Amino acid sequence: MVAHELESSLIAVSRNAELLRLAGPDLGLEQEDRLAGIERTADRMKRLLTSMRNLAQSTIEIEPVPLDEVVEEVGEMLLPLASDRHAEIVTSGPLPTVLADRNQIVQLLQNLVSNAIKFGPRRSGRVTVAAARASNAWRVT
Repeated sequence: MVAHELESSLIAVSRNAELLRLAGPDLGLEQEDRLAGIERTADRMKRLLTSMRNLAQSTIEIEPVPLDEVVEEVGEMLLPLASDRHAEIVTSGPLPTVLADRNQIVQLLQNLVSNAIKFGPRRSGRVTVAAARASNAWRVT
């Protein structure tokens, strides 16, 4: 029921973004960037709603998930917080592709990186995401 109510609101946000997109030539560069951010956020929210439904149905979608893409997505989501704290999010070397539920991995890394930014140095901090092979698994730090 919650997912359905959230989806109704999200449809309205997405539709308004589409209408703004039609005004494309009249948008300035900053407005265009903000609109693209709204669209990316709406897409993430759609995936979260799907994840909520899957969790409610006890289904998880295991698929190959490139951790480089996940860190990039998390960086976009946390950009306002990172900018506020003058923090940067970087990777140490290439990250692997793992078999996982994408939404759960995104939520996990978002929580961990967000905490690192919040509880790290007040200014000019750096959060480094790295991965190393550990037996038959990957250790992500």
